[in-house]
Amino acid sequence: MLRNKEAAAVSKAIRGMALRLLPGDILEECMDLIDETMDSDTKADPQAAIKKIADAFSAVNVSPAALVQFLGCPIEQASPADITELRRIYQAIRDGETTWRDVMASKVIDAPAEPPAATMIEKLEQKTGKGKQTREPGQEG
Repeated sequence: MLRNKEAAAVSKAIRGMALRLLPGDILEECMDLIDETMDSDTKADPQAAIKKIADAFSAVNVSPAALVQFLGCPIEQASPADITELRRIYQAIRDGETTWRDVMASKVIDAPAEPPAATMIEKLEQKTGKGKQTREPGQEG
């Protein structure tokens, strides 16, 4: 476990140094080509891509049920963008850069926050018809 983390840190350092030497426009072109290649494979046979990514995740002890929870829909309904995101997450887990628990924790953090209490009270008042009563000019309270 420690060797994996150390190897991942070394790989990150080497990759970071290489990326510092590479001009940004070339890097963007490379990333676009990678995305196109990944998307074309997914679009050619979506079910095979889904099966392949599900198998890859089971190799790192992430169940299909966990993938469904992450996606918010059945795996079979995953979009090409979802599959690309799952591939990136899998690679990060495989390389020791993150864990599934961290991925799910960040997903919860990224979820929309609940509305503030004042907003919830206003909604409740609107539903019940209670709340601030407005007076017409000339009326006495």
